[in-house]
Amino acid sequence: MPTVFEVLRGLMPEASNNTLRGLVKDGRVTVGGRKAKLATEEVEPGARLLVLPKRTAVEHRLSPLTLVHEDDDIIVVDKPRGLLTSTTAREKRVTALQRIDEYLHATDRTKHCVAVHRLDRDACGLLVFAKSPRAVERLKRQFFEHTVERHYLAIVRGHPQPAEGRIDLALVERADGVVRPARPGDDAKEAATRYRTVELRGENAVLEVELETGRKHQIRAHLSALGHPLVGDEAYGGGKGVMLLCAVSLAFDHPIRPKRMRFEREPPPEMQSGGA
Repeated sequence: MPTVFEVLRGLMPEASNNTLRGLVKDGRVTVGGRKAKLATEEVEPGARLLVLPKRTAVEHRLSPLTLVHEDDDIIVVDKPRGLLTSTTAREKRVTALQRIDEYLHATDRTKHCVAVHRLDRDACGLLVFAKSPRAVERLKRQFFEHTVERHYLAIVRGHPQPAEGRIDLALVERADGVVRPARPGDDAKEAATRYRTVELRGENAVLEVELETGRKHQIRAHLSALGHPLVGDEAYGGGKGVMLLCAVSLAFDHPIRPKRMRFEREPPPEMQSGGA
């Protein structure tokens, strides 16, 4: 049987040996839908060999997501506002999960990712997805055990007093999807959020927010209950406009390798100093 190198030589007779080996090394050659690891691998009869475009050409499939990190088990992206993380099969709008699957399928049709946490549609920032079955449960366990560090930048109405604190308030979701503080007798979920005022901007305040738990709309509901809703969060009393909430930092243990992974991004221009 011919080797990957020999098939490539037949397809690209003008290319140098180093170029052909480089295609394999860069992960741009697949045989039967699987990436070739060595140029000396044999190609079985009937197996389809493909040369993939450069990674920068494949990455356009992620748009409007921005690739931050990728390895065999995880992918970290930066999500813009207006894009759902994931949703039900009946939802017609594009989601981050869908975009990542399209990106992965460009190089391997068997690859899929799993959302292990979420950002609200109108929030922006960092998200990690699991790419392998072994990574799914290990990442989910970290979120369940609250060992994942998630920090946000938020701009709220008013000036919180005290300027720094912890909001420990159980939450319950209403039938319309809005989350509110629990009342006696509610089937509620415990939720805790830490905040710190870092800057005052006129009638608004810039907060650093850290999630201890990860409930739906937790930051939005907690800050609203504090009397300081997010600017632009109409559902929780912050008025119309762009919701000013961004996941700026994410840290977790790599699900396979013994390494702490940490990622950061700059806040969007409208949230930077002088932007709000």
